[in-house]
Amino acid sequence: MTSLLEETEFQSMPLTRFAPLPGAVAAGLVAMAARLTVQSDPFSDRAFEMDAVAREADRLRAELLGLVEEDADAFERVMAARRGGDSAEIQLAYAEAVEPPRRMCADSRRVLELASAVAERGHPHVAADAGVAAIFAQASLAAAALMVESELGPVNDDDYRSACICEVQAARSRARALL
Repeated sequence: MTSLLEETEFQSMPLTRFAPLPGAVAAGLVAMAARLTVQSDPFSDRAFEMDAVAREADRLRAELLGLVEEDADAFERVMAARRGGDSAEIQLAYAEAVEPPRRMCADSRRVLELASAVAERGHPHVAADAGVAAIFAQASLAAAALMVESELGPVNDDDYRSACICEVQAARSRARALL
């Protein structure tokens, strides 16, 4: 029996395609911790807030999991353009390849904000879960930021590059403020 790391298909795929997974795990932890808070005191103001947090975290988890495939598809379009496209096609493919990690960065930042809210206002027994979620969300955000910067390398549109870099820097700053 071969391990996953030995399989040829696994070895040939870009491992950055798994970058959204820590964010999805973080969102799942946030949702779980928020729901446990709701169960502990179902009719309090805190319960209503945490119910909304859980629902948003579920939405973000689904979005982040969807980005795994979107990023892989974008990577394939870049490779196809590089194999046979002209300069404009290559530029377009790279610009499109920036979008999945850009969304991952924003989603991971939001998961980190939700984890912080659960840590501060959730039930005290779920604070550690919220802390672990924050660490995973930060890892996902950091990976996404690196991916955005990497994919921007070949893009010639300076305004687009600047906007993306500013967005990534703002997400990193927000993450530092929350951790």
